[in-house]
Amino acid sequence: APRSASSANARASARADARTSTRASARQSSPAQSPQPAPPPKLAPPLPSSTPKDKERAWVAGVGVVIILLIGVVSAFVLTHGNPLSIVAGAMATFTRAPTAAATVTLRPLPTIAATTTLRSSPTALPTATPRPHTPTVLAIAPTSVQSPTAKPATKSATLSPAPRATATKPPPTLTRTATASAPTKTFTPPPSPTPTPTLVAGQALTRTVDTMVMRFIPGGTFLMGNADADAPDREKPQHEVALGPFWVDQTEVSNAQYKLCVQAGACAAPVIRTAYDDPARANHPVTFVNWDSANAYCLWVAAQTAWDARLPTEAQWEKAASWDPQNVTKRRYPWGDGKPDATLLNFQDSQLNRTQPIDSYLAGASAYGLLNMAGNVWEWVADWYDKDYYRQTTPPWVDPTGPDKGKEKIVRGGSYGYGPAEARSAFRNMGDPQKARGPDLGFRCAVIGERLP
Repeated sequence: APRSASSANARASARADARTSTRASARQSSPAQSPQPAPPPKLAPPLPSSTPKDKERAWVAGVGVVIILLIGVVSAFVLTHGNPLSIVAGAMATFTRAPTAAATVTLRPLPTIAATTTLRSSPTALPTATPRPHTPTVLAIAPTSVQSPTAKPATKSATLSPAPRATATKPPPTLTRTATASAPTKTFTPPPSPTPTPTLVAGQALTRTVDTMVMRFIPGGTFLMGNADADAPDREKPQHEVALGPFWVDQTEVSNAQYKLCVQAGACAAPVIRTAYDDPARANHPVTFVNWDSANAYCLWVAAQTAWDARLPTEAQWEKAASWDPQNVTKRRYPWGDGKPDATLLNFQDSQLNRTQPIDSYLAGASAYGLLNMAGNVWEWVADWYDKDYYRQTTPPWVDPTGPDKGKEKIVRGGSYGYGPAEARSAFRNMGDPQKARGPDLGFRCAVIGERLP
């Protein structure tokens, strides 16, 4: 057994040596061979080809860079030299041929700079352009010579010399507003409207300070004057429409005490008979024994003391104050209405008193305007001359009539304590001599022309 293993090993070794010698022989016997080339290196996979969208993105990026660079250049130029378009426009305006007559050139304002430069013609030089208010940039254009309107026109061969270069001032620094808390909103309060002047009403009272006389207001307007009764006296016909302006009239007849103020002032003559005038118990009775001149003098004295247009009332003014009812727009037969007269309404013949009564008596017999004793007590002088045919001779329109221009007698109105109901009618007309007529039953009252008295 051991011998078998040794022989097996010897045989295996012999076979290995044989194979080794065989390979060496083969290498020696075979011709020389060229060395084998090295395997090529592995290359990166090729890049995919660019698409149209990639090219568009690259082009937009390039244009953006160029625009940014241009904006930077323009901004630097504007900060250094001002608005280039305004400079170019100003230079072009100066190279324009000046016409024989002065011309005005207006540059359009830039979209971002609200400045308007207006060139106005001048016989010598153009003034510096003035910007509109509240514009952030002010352009100063150098003045250029313009041909005078009286100079001869330039010929076609004339050569225009370039004007000096227009310069522009640097824009003022931009004001930056700092945000602050908003103030509370103010509520608009309209200014107070002026207080309207109160309207005067018919019969409104006003007291004169010069003689403490109460006056009543008679508004302007039309009323019926005269008598429409078939049996009326001819001197009261025809009844006609009269237009009067506004006026004031004394509420009562002038008293003895009031008339005495005018006598003491030296403006009036004392009554011819002074019995009632000098009686203190009758100081509030109507003054009597005065003629038309004395009555007129008293009213003129009131005018001088008050600066009002005071005078004796016209016949038309007296009749309207006595008979017209403004509320019902009707004419009354008597001051109080159409009722029959009695001793509670007036002092007349039927009262059988045979003397004057205080001026503030008979409140029940007041007229529609609040006037007292317009019927009875004493006759009253008015301003007009008397003419029995005056109503027939005068043609309409009747506007503030003042009666005839002349005459021999003045009109008296209202009746008295010595006369009856017929003479107490508001349309009744009587007359008296302006110098000679003076009696115990003849007095007067005044009127003031106008509405708003100073």
